[in-house]
Amino acid sequence: TIPNFALSGSNEDYLKVCINDRPDCCKETEWIAPDCNTNDCEISAVNVVVGECNNDGTYALTIDFQYANPGNQYFDLYVRNNQHIGYYLLSDLPLTIPNFALSGSNEDYLKVCINDRPDCCKATEWIAPDCT
Repeated sequence: TIPNFALSGSNEDYLKVCINDRPDCCKETEWIAPDCNTNDCEISAVNVVVGECNNDGTYALTIDFQYANPGNQYFDLYVRNNQHIGYYLLSDLPLTIPNFALSGSNEDYLKVCINDRPDCCKATEWIAPDCT
């Protein structure tokens, strides 16, 4: 029994066994590798808190969320039309953006993604404040 046999990363794994000092006495085998990926990245419980309006028509926005298995220590923020507005350290959560720009819609939008993990994102919308 090999308790911590490393996956090869291929669909099939391979092992060759030889009797010590007998290179002519070997046996090879291949098998379908098991799916051991239980470390799926996940973002949940995205929470935004709308703060005070600024004189320039922006407002303070605080964001916080839960995450599991990010694979790195950064996250990206996007507004509508997939416009990237910055990347931040997960350890900075909850994060306040002092000058969040109004989208012009009744609801503002933010998408959170773990940096370099386009498969690990969560979007949220909220009623935009009246900062006119």
